[in-house]
Amino acid sequence: MGIFWCDLKGGPIEVTGNRIHNNGKSGIKYEICKGPGSKISYNSVVHNGYLKKDSSDLKGRVGILLQSAQSVEVTNNIVQDNRGHGIYAKDGNRQKTSGVFIHHNSMRNDSVGGCKISGVKCKANDR
Repeated sequence: MGIFWCDLKGGPIEVTGNRIHNNGKSGIKYEICKGPGSKISYNSVVHNGYLKKDSSDLKGRVGILLQSAQSVEVTNNIVQDNRGHGIYAKDGNRQKTSGVFIHHNSMRNDSVGGCKISGVKCKANDR
């Protein structure tokens, strides 16, 4: 599990200015949370998702996971060397992802996934 996890309609939250390194699963997990006004920004999210015991959900092992997320902005983070995507938005079986804006993150060779979901907008994330 990551160091920050918002679940079950929590929020709005702000996760800002943290070093989130070397977690076995995702560093930040924003799941079924609601804004408006939730923001994940100015964090360093490095080398997450490398728990060796369980390899069943590798798609869920990323730097920042936005699952069934509602109304969150993810911006100006440094994301590097995570097992899966650096930032990954996905729909879940309990709710669709919508109102997600992922922009101006420094990806440092990690990738952004989920940008083709209708409720997700991605812009100016560099590799």
